[in-house]
Amino acid sequence: MSLIDNNYWIENSDLVWLRTIYESNFDKDVIRTMFYGNAKEEIKNDKILKYLFDSIMENEKILFLNIPDIYKPSEVEGYVRIRKCFKKIGIKTIEVTDECYILDTNIHIDLIPKNFIYGLLKMNGLKNEKRTKHLIITLLWNTIKYLEDGNVYQLYDNTDLITSCGDTNFEKRLKIYLNKDMFITPLRLTIAMPLNGPTFGEKKCFFAGINYEEFEGRNYNTIRFLKLLDRYNLLNLYGPNKDNWTRFMNYKGLIPFDGISLIEKIKESGICLVLSSEDKNIRGICSNRIFEAIAAGAVVISNRNKFIEEYFGDSIHYINMENEILAFQEVKKIIDSINTNPSEFIDKHNKRHNIFVKNFLLENELNRFIDDINDKNKDEY
Repeated sequence: MSLIDNNYWIENSDLVWLRTIYESNFDKDVIRTMFYGNAKEEIKNDKILKYLFDSIMENEKILFLNIPDIYKPSEVEGYVRIRKCFKKIGIKTIEVTDECYILDTNIHIDLIPKNFIYGLLKMNGLKNEKRTKHLIITLLWNTIKYLEDGNVYQLYDNTDLITSCGDTNFEKRLKIYLNKDMFITPLRLTIAMPLNGPTFGEKKCFFAGINYEEFEGRNYNTIRFLKLLDRYNLLNLYGPNKDNWTRFMNYKGLIPFDGISLIEKIKESGICLVLSSEDKNIRGICSNRIFEAIAAGAVVISNRNKFIEEYFGDSIHYINMENEILAFQEVKKIIDSINTNPSEFIDKHNKRHNIFVKNFLLENELNRFIDDINDKNKDEY
């Protein structure tokens, strides 16, 4: 498309502000006058305007991403992964604040016409009210129980499309709670290629968490099980707060939320514990740790979980967490078997690797997700 095609600008009169900036060669004084009204205001993110302009000229849609709360590790880790994967599959993204301004600018996203935008993806739909004309997509990976315990009704006005993590009753029950038909699409925050080959690493069990089990008294068996592994130096323990794990000698610290480091730490340990809650098991979903463990190439040890057993079958090593001593003995037996029969573990790795590639790659999840957004936009707009 010609950059001096006046007919284009006439047809897209809502973008006259962007044309003015372009014709000024993205002059910072013009940007200051237009958006800040202050000639001394520092322009921190003028490059984003060039990125935005180029995207529009190339007729490439943009997905806005609402930056997650830095104090919520799972949201940050998931956000980093999907942002990198969107770039990998050719989807352009721009970060925005809770108030729907492009990050480090005074530009509200409603200045950009809907036909150039997929929508705004939020990591937490309970965060704030709707502040844009664009499609709001709320990314949820919790079960319906999480919403029951919180203020589910805030989703009523905040969201146009919700992603579910696979909870079989999620859509039906959410519509009942909201008394509103919601467009719900499945999306699992898995892992993108490349995946690691089989590894045994240090032959220690990787576990990462915040120790909610002990603070809330939900599952003391898990804590006692981890303490046994810790006592025998078979554990690499990570979490965001050392004070939560003061009685563990193998606490290793915080893992950066960069979409890479967690996978590397699992790989170094060589064995990954995937301990899903009973709530997830009842509702037919699992912890994302299963996908991270497979991507790392580690030996995977899981408690009984319907989802994992259905999809991954005997490619996973299962333990019974009802008794922490028996669970510890089962893990010790698995570690001993790695030393005596490593080929068995390599075969299991190859099997679950193939299952993962066929069913759960993040690239495929996000491509399907974009297709659903396009369908929703066609229906709505």
